[in-house]
Amino acid sequence: MEVTATVIDRKIGATIIKYEGSFTVHTYVASILGTSAHIIEGPEHLLIVDSQFLLPYALDFKKYIDSLNKPIQYMFISHSHPDHYLGLAAFPDVKAKALKETVREINDKGSELLEAQKEVWSEKMPTDIVLPQAFNLGTKNAMTIHLDGLDIHLRKYLKSKSEVQLTFYVPALKLHIIQELGYNNHHLFLNKDMNHWADILRLLLDKDVIDIYLLGHGLPATAQVLVDNILYLEFANKLYKTKDMTSDKFKIALLDEYPQMEGKELIDIYLLQLFIEG
Repeated sequence: MEVTATVIDRKIGATIIKYEGSFTVHTYVASILGTSAHIIEGPEHLLIVDSQFLLPYALDFKKYIDSLNKPIQYMFISHSHPDHYLGLAAFPDVKAKALKETVREINDKGSELLEAQKEVWSEKMPTDIVLPQAFNLGTKNAMTIHLDGLDIHLRKYLKSKSEVQLTFYVPALKLHIIQELGYNNHHLFLNKDMNHWADILRLLLDKDVIDIYLLGHGLPATAQVLVDNILYLEFANKLYKTKDMTSDKFKIALLDEYPQMEGKELIDIYLLQLFIEG
């Protein structure tokens, strides 16, 4: 992907990375949690992936989208983490879509998660959940859509036993939007299927020639970020399976191994499901 990258700093504290080529790609990264959402801009239309978390960031993301002066042809929610779908409240006139498994997960747990987040973020949270429309990729777990003549391959990956991830592979741009499968200099939001997650990343490394990966947290990156994430998952999984491991010991050891990494607050959120649930 032969591009010129431009960094745009928003007053709210977010950063936009803009890649200008035959199609323009924009990544909007919030300063809180490093949550990323993306835009593929064609000559006439836009494709949006995810909607941000806190309402001020979602509204600013929407304002930036409006400044492009092109209609949204597609908007997708890539997975069921609330920091990627709660921002739909800023897009009342857009019919966003998500995989049926993701919609079911949001419908089952979204209201409870929203109320919990309101206790932390109060007025920065939307009032209600906006549920995306459900769709299915079919038996092959893949389909191709078209944005102003650009082929975009939608793929479904099972990140864990219960969590699916929708990705967007654009061969003409050597670009893959993998969202929650990849993190750049941010602590990963771990689940109990860390080995399986690492296997997916190995599959992605072998599957396609990619210049730029767009991620769920942090700035866009090269394939090295997948290698780094695999090493992180291997370390975390070995640590998790250590005899008599506790949540406190796990957190301390992880922070000692990765002292400079951002997103430390994510660790406290997932520790409950790792050490108490099921």
